[in-house]
Amino acid sequence: MSSKLRITFVLPTLDLSGGVRVIAALANELHTRGHNVLVVAGPPIRPPLRDRLRAKLKGPQHRWWPDPDKHHFTSLDVPVKRLESARPVRDTDLPEADAVVATWWETAEWVAALAPSRGAKLYYAQHHEIYMEGQPPARVNTTYALPLHLFACSKWVRDQIEPIAGRPVPIVGYGIDHAVFAAPPRDKQTPPTVGFMYSDVAFKSTETVLAAIDHARAHVHYLDVIAFGSHPERAHLPLPPGTKFETAPPQARIAEIYRSCDAWLVGSKAEGYGLPMLEAMACRTPLITTRTGGAEDLVTEGVNGHVVEVGDAAAMGERIARVARLSQAEWRSMSEAAHATAAERTWAASADSFLEQIELARAGMAPSSAGARA
Repeated sequence: MSSKLRITFVLPTLDLSGGVRVIAALANELHTRGHNVLVVAGPPIRPPLRDRLRAKLKGPQHRWWPDPDKHHFTSLDVPVKRLESARPVRDTDLPEADAVVATWWETAEWVAALAPSRGAKLYYAQHHEIYMEGQPPARVNTTYALPLHLFACSKWVRDQIEPIAGRPVPIVGYGIDHAVFAAPPRDKQTPPTVGFMYSDVAFKSTETVLAAIDHARAHVHYLDVIAFGSHPERAHLPLPPGTKFETAPPQARIAEIYRSCDAWLVGSKAEGYGLPMLEAMACRTPLITTRTGGAEDLVTEGVNGHVVEVGDAAAMGERIARVARLSQAEWRSMSEAAHATAAERTWAASADSFLEQIELARAGMAPSSAGARA
């Protein structure tokens, strides 16, 4: 490994999304180690005037765009440069560097067009973005064949994009802030409690979780439900009766929510990784998830959680009932196994793997899936 590197991250914008949070954590870890890190991002999202007027008249629940002053770099010392308009980055926007990293399909197009002096070109795939509403599938898929050093955040993303790329795609998994997401050993609660992240984003498939809870309650009548989300409850996705719901809680409160649950539910149809999976496990909460995102990286069936097929609400409901019926000793074993899995995931370890990919890219070496870290 070389000494100190000049590393530029290119993001489409800055917000409170999970993908931006990951880049913020990695950039901060590298910056703390003394690397010369710069983040270049597009401007805040500017919604149409019609939408802004509607939100002003009808209330904040009609605001779909992020607050431009709230993003994951706000409290960090990492240098950030924002473009003045929504356009591709150009050579003049970036300094000479050892590496430049694309973090989204559009930024991959931009990075591919940069001069070699801007650094070895890498592409960190954090989702297969054809599953995200409004993204052009053909154009997204074309980015995987660009002359960039491509790597992914999870086995699920790798398995989605590797056949398209036609080359091995290594994995650099996520870490977690164990100072925030942690919990002492504890027992299963009475009544048993499940939690989930509420979202109206289509690929999150909140409807699968809602149906699973209904199914579980038909067999286990004493089941409490907790949820949080970035927006208020939507009429087309009514929460289960009695749900304790919080809108946009801070990180510390989210950790408390995880700690108050006996199982954390993820019903996504597609997920790049799904940081709540890892966060909940770090808080000693077993996972019940569909087979997407970080599920196969994190869950050992029946040991630290359960994995069901995408869309199978009945199977998820059955697993909820199964966890609810565990004895204290059985649940404690699953809880401790979830915590042990999360304890292995740190941002320091992720940064080490990230730097390995940078060194491979700088050396012009093709990656090997065999050496990847999940």
